[in-house]
Amino acid sequence: MVSEAYAQFSEESESGDGFSSIFDGKSLDGWTGDPDYWRIENGVMIGTITTETIVRENSFIIYNIPIEGDFELKVLYRVSAEGNSGVN
Repeated sequence: MVSEAYAQFSEESESGDGFSSIFDGKSLDGWTGDPDYWRIENGVMIGTITTETIVRENSFIIYNIPIEGDFELKVLYRVSAEGNSGVN
């Protein structure tokens, strides 16, 4: 069994909608998460759970740079049938 979640964050310069990216598409800089589950491939953040890496408790990836005020999260994501996006 493999469960995966993919997330891609658009950059303001590409979309022109006033949003600022919190993901550089190259690294997990600014994010805290277990590298056994989280990685970057082709500009996409990927979380994977396999039979070898079954989680015993929740494991999150958390953006750890403070954001002042209210904000909207705009993200494209895809989750396998066995997965959970975890976006709340």
